[in-house]
Amino acid sequence: MNTKISDTLSDGILSSRLKRVLKSLASPLTEQAPLDSALVLEFDFQIDSTLVEKALNSIVARHDILRTRFVLSGEQVHVHVSPKSAIALQQFNLSADELLDSELVEKLIRTEQNKRFDLASEPLIGASLVVCDGACEDAGSVLILRVHSAIAEPECKAIILKEFCSIYEDYVRDLGRALTPVQRQYLACLVEPDAAKSMAEPVGQILNAHAGEGDVLTRADLAQSEHPQDRCTLFEQHNIGANQVRKLKEFAQSKGLTAFTVLKCAFDVMLVKAGLADWHVGHVVSTRRSSLSNEMLGAFDTVIGSRHVVDENSSLDIILGAVRDALLESLDEVDGKQHLDLFTRFDSTAPAFDVVVSYEKWLGDSQALARIGGTLRKCRSMPINIPVPLSVNMVESYHGMNLGCHFSAEQFERSTIQSMLTSFELILSAICDEAAYAVKDLPFIDHEQFQHLILGINNSWVDHAKSQCIHEFFELQANTRPNAVALICHDSSMSYGELNNKANQLAHYLIGDHGVQPNSLVGVCMSRSLEMVISMIGIMKAGAAYVPLDPTYPEERLNYMIEDSQLAVVLADTIGGQSLSTSYQGTVVELDDFATTSNHFLVDYDTRNLDKRTLGLNSEHLAYVIYTSGSTGKPKGVMIEHQSVSNFISGMCDALSVSSEDKVLAQTSINFDIHVLEFYVTLGAGAALIVATDEQRKTPEKITQLITNHHITLIQATPSLWKSLFDFGWQSSAKMSLLCGGEALSPTLLETFHNKCPDSQVFNMYGPTETTVWSAIAALDTSYCHMGKAIQNTQFYVLDEAQRVLPHGTIGELYIGGQGLARGYLHRLSLTAERFIDNPYYDHNVKGSSKKLYKTGDLVRYLADDNLEFMGRIDDQVKIRGFRIELAEVESALHRLTGVHSAKVVAAHIADSQQLVGYVKQHSKEASNADSIDAIKAALGAQLPEYMVPSILIFIEEWPLTPNGKIDKQALPDPESSNLHGEYVAPSTEVEEKLVYIWAELLGLDSEKVSCTASFFNLGGHSLLVNQLLQNIESQLAVELQLAELFSAVTIHQQAELVALATSQSALDEELEAADEVEIMAF
Repeated sequence: MNTKISDTLSDGILSSRLKRVLKSLASPLTEQAPLDSALVLEFDFQIDSTLVEKALNSIVARHDILRTRFVLSGEQVHVHVSPKSAIALQQFNLSADELLDSELVEKLIRTEQNKRFDLASEPLIGASLVVCDGACEDAGSVLILRVHSAIAEPECKAIILKEFCSIYEDYVRDLGRALTPVQRQYLACLVEPDAAKSMAEPVGQILNAHAGEGDVLTRADLAQSEHPQDRCTLFEQHNIGANQVRKLKEFAQSKGLTAFTVLKCAFDVMLVKAGLADWHVGHVVSTRRSSLSNEMLGAFDTVIGSRHVVDENSSLDIILGAVRDALLESLDEVDGKQHLDLFTRFDSTAPAFDVVVSYEKWLGDSQALARIGGTLRKCRSMPINIPVPLSVNMVESYHGMNLGCHFSAEQFERSTIQSMLTSFELILSAICDEAAYAVKDLPFIDHEQFQHLILGINNSWVDHAKSQCIHEFFELQANTRPNAVALICHDSSMSYGELNNKANQLAHYLIGDHGVQPNSLVGVCMSRSLEMVISMIGIMKAGAAYVPLDPTYPEERLNYMIEDSQLAVVLADTIGGQSLSTSYQGTVVELDDFATTSNHFLVDYDTRNLDKRTLGLNSEHLAYVIYTSGSTGKPKGVMIEHQSVSNFISGMCDALSVSSEDKVLAQTSINFDIHVLEFYVTLGAGAALIVATDEQRKTPEKITQLITNHHITLIQATPSLWKSLFDFGWQSSAKMSLLCGGEALSPTLLETFHNKCPDSQVFNMYGPTETTVWSAIAALDTSYCHMGKAIQNTQFYVLDEAQRVLPHGTIGELYIGGQGLARGYLHRLSLTAERFIDNPYYDHNVKGSSKKLYKTGDLVRYLADDNLEFMGRIDDQVKIRGFRIELAEVESALHRLTGVHSAKVVAAHIADSQQLVGYVKQHSKEASNADSIDAIKAALGAQLPEYMVPSILIFIEEWPLTPNGKIDKQALPDPESSNLHGEYVAPSTEVEEKLVYIWAELLGLDSEKVSCTASFFNLGGHSLLVNQLLQNIESQLAVELQLAELFSAVTIHQQAELVALATSQSALDEELEAADEVEIMAF
């Protein structure tokens, strides 16, 4: 008998577990598919295999659900209830020695547990028996009962075990007793929940009574409700010992609480400490409420949510009470929704849960099992498998508690889950021991992991020439290799000796004529040239620090920087001098042609090196001050000392193996601190520095010519520049060091690196200006992007909002300590104190332990291998409809799409709600905006949850950039409605006019701008608004539509057609009903 699902088991009453059964048929099998539950029964004698099989088949005969087949025929799923079905008991015959080999038996048990059911031909339970192959005295046996996850509730397993024991005992002892027949079958309840008269009817009759010719459920129908994160689900487990479970029970009893209340409290606290406080947590409850349901095999569990009540500043007693109250409220809601109908089910796939928790205390009848000489060796139970990022099933047994965890591989690393489960046990133990008064005092990591995160990972101390100033590295090379090429710019070059002499002449001039001294500030405002390099080195030789001033900056910005740094002297060329305000009262020293002419006024100054001791200069004095953008709208000057750069030069020369044989391209603006690597690491190692002019660095063509013509071996650039080089067509088979930093490196770009430059080494660089250029380095040989580890004499701390250490996998803010720390912000004492904090983990007994930490604002997490992964910015963290979203994740998904060159995502207030707006630059525009938007949204929808897909997409021809070459989000165009739907198409019917009004009111748009061809979802609509749209249409147009229809009919034109069709159908129904009444009256 084949029965069409749409006519018998409607989607509204199908249990969540059975829905998952059907969906598993509609999807290809994967290695990540959920496992089923199992009961492993151990006997100290040879159990009778014939009677075991006979008893199991008696259970199958009693329960129609066990004989139900789910058959996939083409694109259709059919339910078939077989009148007869039998379990074939699989038997494994082992020798006596093999039976005593616990590892061998355990491996066999695991193999059997992990077998998949063939839902088209097998019952929903299976069995395997392990026995001795000979006449072995005192030989035991093991029975493995597999229960499909569709009916894997603890109550179901208890029923199966109880009935098996009773029937087997009856067969062995020939008692001649029979179990009371099951009064009502589960499938009958689903089909006809209110028909009490059908309680004794066979399910086949009921199914036949409802069978018709309607459409069956298709593979596509099932796939639509699948959550994308369910496509790759992994499993991890963690065991809590029996002693801890005993403490849990005693503590719960002493507080008048249930064990689950305490477990739920510990779990919620763990989420808060893991930075997941805003996750929507659901928990599994049973809806069995009568003796009828208590004897049925079937799915009666559902998932409900409860209020989030954990406040870190509250006492544990208050939080425990609040968790109890929240759970009771949610249970009252379940009972209230049932309306005394024991079989009404909730659709547990509908709530947007981020995590689902279930608790199972084994309900098996131990006395019944003991009567046939058996013990429960283990009970493996699986949680209700709904498509959420994380589900945890807590199974209590005699041996303790097993935590079985399914998690999304796209959202979690296995090490993260392991860390979370360990932290959960640690928190639970502290709660039960009453070791903390407040939530904030509960531990999150154990001592061993804490020591590793504080001392192990941060053991980066290296002895180096800390007392050296930057220019002393260069002077050493100039003294030992004076004739080697130091600098090439355009058609000119300088040797180390020549560069040193020119820098010395400038230094003597600054000291003698302008009285500069240690910590004095001197501006450098000139185009890229030999003189620019001479200026920076000469200023440092004089004991002063340089302040880069970009001639292309607006005058207002330059004026602010000059006034803030109180510059008395600015070194410039003609272009730089012209960019300075005429109101500048200081001295402008023009250095045009100083490097190449013999008649410049500076040539008469001394060429000898200056003794820093005579100057009173040491490595703790300032080397440079670089201005970066500030949140107040005014740039702030970051003060960097020589000792910080000295550590950086030493570390980079070692990490990158820079030597005198290298040729390094310098294309970065000196207003961007990564120029420090290009200039001072190169000159400190005795390598050749090739400086790209302002004109050359503007185009990929010129840069690639420099790379080729000068046989460059080391290049450093931002991802944006690397993309432009590859887009231009550049590739190389040479062996180079390719450094990428300043922005997040995407997997796509990393793959391009490996494809275009297969013999080069790619390095991902990370570091804020406040910690001296780069603080982390990662040599990337695969397609996986990470930040790597700290460079020498640098410490990383991943901390929460209370500055507590977070374990591996948990996202927190990165704090950086070590010798790279800046002195602070120039003339900004309060901001310096805010961002450069005292290190709460400073230890004077540990070499290199940093007294201060810089608060980066970057969100990161430690991976299992101790590498850091960048997760975004604190200020880029947004909430959309209650969901926390890292914009970087959405951007990463956009970057991976074919045809997308680059992308940025921001949050904006649209249609009375915070929504995501995506800005996309395409490789080429081959389709209309509307078609491209639909294609991109469809592709994103295949990777991300619906709430992470931007409501609005705007195409960008060219990105607005900051002076440092990064994308300027503040300059992106506003998502105005006129830009969203292309050509305006006016309504042509009365229905369309009404729909336009409904849309405009709902989306907060001008009705005259709502085009009849625009997509609801491209104008700012989202899934929650669709529900409201449906209500408004039904109330204002007096028609009934299906919610699903509005997800496919997304324009005014399409919805008007739906309304017309529904109106016609309604009129036809009224006519037929009237005709029936007339016919009845005539009769």
